[in-house]
Amino acid sequence: MRVLFVGYLGRGQTSGMRCEALRRLGHEVVAVDAGATWRSASYLARQLGQMTLRSARIDALNDAVLEAARQHRPELVWAEKQEYLRPSTLERLRAGGAVALHYNPDPYFSVPWKRTSLADECLRIYDVLVVTKRYEIEDYRMHCRGEVIYCLQGYDPVEQWLDVCLSIEDLIDPHSMFLNRGPND
Repeated sequence: MRVLFVGYLGRGQTSGMRCEALRRLGHEVVAVDAGATWRSASYLARQLGQMTLRSARIDALNDAVLEAARQHRPELVWAEKQEYLRPSTLERLRAGGAVALHYNPDPYFSVPWKRTSLADECLRIYDVLVVTKRYEIEDYRMHCRGEVIYCLQGYDPVEQWLDVCLSIEDLIDPHSMFLNRGPND
């Protein structure tokens, strides 16, 4: 299956683990890193863009998603933690024949600062919404038209292990001061 994965793919993000798991399962995956939108932004630019939901960075994210879809022609769009996808972008992806899937491992309805009006509007457009918080299932059903599926939150132990092994920061054990190594410690 051709998958367009839109998520936060920076180091330490669990979105990258799920993206790689889809690849290992044999899917043809093209990824758009939503986090790249904000990495080079100043604090002020990030805050203004996120508060007003109008910025060149949000435009760039939506343009990158549509361009990846144009080139890849996905059958499935996996949108993970997407607060800044525009409803018009999601509608165009669906019009191109893709099934639109929403996945958010974090609380959405119970944490007001996580919500955006863009994400709220998109919830009505997704075909499938994968929910990891049981206490939010009814909220999703009330606000969404797509099928709501509950699943346990998952992570990829292979990717987690590689991150630990390859991380320079992790070469120094932050808990080493608590280890008893001998009589003089």
